[in-house]
Amino acid sequence: MRARWVKEEEGWHRLPPRAWPEVRPKADEIPGIREQIELQRCPSPGSARLSPTCAKLTFDLASALVFAGVDPPAGVALYRGLASVRDLDGMVAAAVVLLEGLGVERDEEEGVRLLRDASHRGSAQGLYELGTLLYVGGGGLEEDEAAAFALFQQAASQQHTSGMFMVADCLLEGTGCEQDLASAVPLLHASAVNGHRGARQHLRQLLDGQWMGFGGANGPARIAV
Repeated sequence: MRARWVKEEEGWHRLPPRAWPEVRPKADEIPGIREQIELQRCPSPGSARLSPTCAKLTFDLASALVFAGVDPPAGVALYRGLASVRDLDGMVAAAVVLLEGLGVERDEEEGVRLLRDASHRGSAQGLYELGTLLYVGGGGLEEDEAAAFALFQQAASQQHTSGMFMVADCLLEGTGCEQDLASAVPLLHASAVNGHRGARQHLRQLLDGQWMGFGGANGPARIAV
């Protein structure tokens, strides 16, 4: 197993990015997406009649407009339209752009509200994003590592790759929870298999008996395989 991680680490530069949303169509894909929206006769993104197919097409169009830098304000408007009909990905995406000020004026209060709503409705990405804010004290929220850990656990229960990694990292560090190496390792492995670079780094260090985490030496720890 150790040899496998060494080999795959050498190919990290070929791994796909793990930033969300994972699908970010390029600018030259926009005409094709718009054509599909027309063929499907999709209503406006704020319509209660929006089908799952139309919601996905609208979300992809919004992602292209925002992240390819074609027309960020228009993309944000599409995200917000999806959010208005409680589309979970739309709610989280609208929250992200509001919190980060991507193509729109930053609005932390509204961004956090949307994340809380999406989280309550079971969005794994919403749970992870809200947990991250609590973990670092972002979005105008007070830092609360225990609350962040609980949210990461809920995201991880849905096999969310970054959620699994954050639960494992917290367990290794004893951040917001009791330190528990044995419980951390399976989560690190599952996250690493999905391509999470931080998880692979942690596993390599643990396999070598030289785990340091991201911030420096954390004392000797080793796993046997």
